Amino acid sequence: MSLKVHFLDSHLVYFPETLGAVSEEQGERFHRYIKEMEIRYQGKWNVSMIADYCWILQRDNPCKVHKKKTDKRTFESDLDCLFKWCTVNKLHLNIEKCSILSYTRKAQSLNHVYKINDLVLSRSDSVTDLGIIFDTKLVFFQHIDSMVSKAYRRLGILKLKTIEFSSEIALKVLYSAHVRSSLECCSIAWDPNRIKT
Repeated sequence: MSLKVHFLDSHLVYFPETLGAVSEEQGERFHRYIKEMEIRYQGKWNVSMIADYCWILQRDNPCKVHKKKTDKRTFESDLDCLFKWCTVNKLHLNIEKCSILSYTRKAQSLNHVYKINDLVLSRSDSVTDLGIIFDTKLVFFQHIDSMVSKAYRRLGILKLKTIEFSSEIALKVLYSAHVRSSLECCSIAWDPNRIKT
């Protein structure tokens, strides 16, 4: 016996037909704004967008460090311009979620206090993006520790739930699906030595 439910189909068709542009262009509008911001600040910043947030990376010489107060003021004025642009375009900038992360291999990094609209931005030692933990030195130790502990937790749950399993093939499939997959997720990004040429 089979049963076909039409509830989802009819409602999924109903919304675009009835609401039209309101339901279709919400994400597109945000993408257009971010694209405009990329064009406006081209050459100064590298803007990349993922879902409903964006990364703004300063595009200066990679060896340049904000040693002078003028460099800091220039960057802050750029951030204030961004804030004004967001206000004009009616995009709410959530400053509580904005943070500064400086990438450096030096033992002691310069930790300037940056502000947007006279509000101090928080500084973080690491940030998670698409499941990868980036730290200030780009060494990924924190990410690797996190992935290993996650894999051990999954392995522990798998051992508890499969005590009475006798099929070796089923255990291998479960291990590959739940434990190994979490270890191999994004490994190209955090372990470039494993990249095949």
